[in-house]
Formats: sequence, C-alpha cells, structure tokens
Amino acid sequence: MGWERGMPAAFAIVLALLLVHTTSAPGEDIEPDFYGIMGQPLALNVTVDPGGPVDLFHWDFDGDGVFDLSSVQPNVTHTYPEAGTYQAVLRANLTNTSVRMWLYTVEIAPRNQVPVVVITGHAEGYVRTDRITPVELSGMAVDDGEVVRYDWDFEGDGVFDWNSPEVRSVNHTYSELGIFTAVLKATDDQGAVGVATLTVDVRNLAPHIDQRTRLSTNVPLVSLSITAEDPDGEIVLYTWDLGDGSPLVNTTVPTVTHTYPDLGRYYQVRVEVLDNDGSSSTTTFMVEVSRPDPFELHKVDAGPDVETVVGRPVQFHVNVTDGTEAIVHYYWDLDGDATADADGMTQTYVYSADGTYHVSVSVVDEWGFAVNDTLVVTVHPEENEAPVPVPSVEQWVRPGRNLRFSEVSYDPDGRIVLYQWDFDGDGKFDHADPDDGNVTHLYVEEGMYVAVLQVTDNRGEVASASVTIKVNNDAPGENEVDDSKGAAVCCLSLV
Repeated sequence: MGWERGMPAAFAIVLALLLVHTTSAPGEDIEPDFYGIMGQPLALNVTVDPGGPVDLFHWDFDGDGVFDLSSVQPNVTHTYPEAGTYQAVLRANLTNTSVRMWLYTVEIAPRNQVPVVVITGHAEGYVRTDRITPVELSGMAVDDGEVVRYDWDFEGDGVFDWNSPEVRSVNHTYSELGIFTAVLKATDDQGAVGVATLTVDVRNLAPHIDQRTRLSTNVPLVSLSITAEDPDGEIVLYTWDLGDGSPLVNTTVPTVTHTYPDLGRYYQVRVEVLDNDGSSSTTTFMVEVSRPDPFELHKVDAGPDVETVVGRPVQFHVNVTDGTEAIVHYYWDLDGDATADADGMTQTYVYSADGTYHVSVSVVDEWGFAVNDTLVVTVHPEENEAPVPVPSVEQWVRPGRNLRFSEVSYDPDGRIVLYQWDFDGDGKFDHADPDDGNVTHLYVEEGMYVAVLQVTDNRGEVASASVTIKVNNDAPGENEVDDSKGAAVCCLSLV
C-alpha cells in the first residue's frame, strides 16, 4: 500500500499532487502496489482506515490531479489504455470535512500478443495425400514472448493428437479417406493461443496393373490373365472387354477363358480393375489368334425344333460334316441354363416342367475351336392325343396307271406337321410333305403292295395306317389312263 495521511482538505490535495509527481531517487526500486495489463480491467482493491465516517471516495487513476471516479466504496475497477507506471491517488472526504489520502503505484504491462502461427511446406494451405504416404506437418509461430507448446489436431475434430514444447513438426499417415482440416496450435508463456489450419485431402489410390503388350496363340480357346494389386485396399472386380464384340465379362479373379470366333485376327482386350473404394485402373493388350494351315471348321446341325409333353423322353442328335480337325467334345446344354449337361453326339432327355427350352450343342475340335447350333424345345403340360391317319386310294389297279393317294387325316388336339408315304411297305418313306398328304404314284410291276401313311403332329406324336393295293392286268379300267384326279376309298388298317 502507498502513502496515507490525514490532514485538512486543501493542504492534503496540494501535498498529494506533489507526492504524485515526485520521482524516486536514482537506483531506487519502488515495488508496485498493483500489476495490470493494458486494455484489461484491473481491480483496485484496498484496505484503508479513514478514521471516521466517509461521505465519498475519489480516485485519480493516473496521478494527473484530476479525480476520475467517485464512489461510496474504496474498491473499484479501472482499465488502463496504455502501458506504464502510474501513481494512483485515493481520497476520502470525511463527514467532518477532513480529508484523508492514499498513494498507490500501479504497473501496467503491455498487452500480450497472440502468437502468429504459419503452416509451412504446403502452398495455399492444401495438401493431397493417400493412406500410405506420411504427410509432413510443420509450421512456425512468432510471439512477443515465448511459445511454450505446440499442438497438432490431425483431423480437425477438436481433439489434439500430438504436442511438444519445442518441436513443431510431425509426420502423420491418415488411415481414412476424406478431407480433413489439420490444426496447429501455439501457446505462449502468458497463455495466449494462436492457430493455423491446413486442408488435407486424403484420396484412394487406384489399383496398379502390370502392363502386358501382346499374347499370341493358335487356338481360339484362350486363357487371359493380368497381374494387378491395390496398394491401400483390395481388388473386387475385373471387367473384361474381350475385343470381339461379345458382352463384357465380370470376374473376381484376374483370369478369364474365352473362345474367339475368327482365326487369323488380332483382338484388343481391355480390362478395367476396380478396388473396394471405387477407384479403377485400365489396361489394354493385343491377342493374336493365328490360323492353323490347312484348317476348316466343322458344320454343325442340331436338328429341327421339337414339341413334346412333360415326362416324355426326347432324343437329340447332332449332325457334323466337313472340318479338318478331330472332334473331341459334343457339349449339350439341354435345359437352356448356359451350362453343359452332357457330352456326346446323341442324347436323351426328359423334361419335368412345361415351357420353352433353348437347347444348344457345342462341337469342339482338338484345337479347341467350337462351332455351335441351337434348337427350340416346346414342352406341353399334358399328354398329347395322337393324330389319326386316314389314307384313301383305289386298291386294284393295272400296272403303269397313275394312282392317286389321298388322305383326310386329322389331329384331335393340335395339327399335323408332317405327312409321309411308304408306297411299297419296305420301311422307307418315298414321299414327305409338311403341309399335304395327297400325292400320286405309279406301280410298274404286278404284285401286292402295302402302302403306309404316317402322320406326325405338332407335339411329335406319330401314327400310321396302311392300305393293300393289288396291281395286275386283270384290274378294271383302261391301260395308260391318267387317274390322278380320281379317288377310290376302301379298306385300311392302322399300324
């Protein structure tokens, strides 16, 4: 506490002003009564004994002889705008008109400056990285005192992950993708804090593919492969454009098998590799499929379309002609699911459900070349009624007479799709027509002939009927008469 004195009011004021402006002797240190910081409120709390009742207390904060504040209490708060040493005067006006005064030394320090923080090494406050490469986070701070601590918040989540009293640089590897705001905080010896930020863009690394330039083969069935890896994750999909116009093929492994349709050609293969974070890389390479010499592909015929019913066996047979290479496989897809069910020229299959099935056969030669053909099988849900053959023909004729064979056949629950005549009963059909069973035939020699009419309906059901024809010169009628437009209906027997 400073000086205090009780005296008459006029004399006390003059003496106080003189004391305020009295300087200390050279080399003498005066211990301040109060310490403060410029621009910040300072509590001037004092303990005084006025010696009697007080009307008002008056404060002259800067010792300029002008009392700045009056109060019923001696304790007040004041903000000094400038740094320096001040002689503050407290005056008490007692009720008996006497005055008491107290002198206090106030030391006001300059306001502490916030540290100025700068992150270095990254232009425009931005850095791009990945989940493998460490990011060098470094900075500097300038302060009017001393920086006593550096803190880094790597993700900008408000939690400081690293600190040091001196070192302000650290390497950090980010484990997650995204954009983060790294924060460098500097704290000085008076507790002031300054910060700077850096935008860190953590991106996924695309898969790496070892480039290949060319693959040569002399067989169309080719196994293709690439070598790829994902440095910060895993590969989840390979998409193959095989270069021949076929649909894209997706695999989860870096290999695929494909049969190319044309020989003596180059195909450009394109492969896109996708990782588990959605990044992709692409590679292309050439495949040369050369042509063996001499060489000719086989011609393949899977047969006509078939109609049948549930539960009835259906026989399939593939006809193969030409071709220079030995055949090693006949792959049948009998239920249309794109999977081979059997291997062999002839197959028998029973369909358990009605519907339409696209049956295919793939004939593969010793070089791996495949030729395909397809047919359609229509399977009906219920048992088919057989067609009814009704042949009509004159049964006693002379040799050389042009004899008309007619029919009025029908199918109770469908339609007839094939008419076949065996004129001499030898088991070989001499005439076939999908639309009409009417035909003429000429017997040259005398004898007894059994003619057979066989009809097939749209579900593959077959039925036959026969008629017996007597051919000799004793038959009524004239020789060499064209009877192609006449008809005689007679006896028939079903076979």
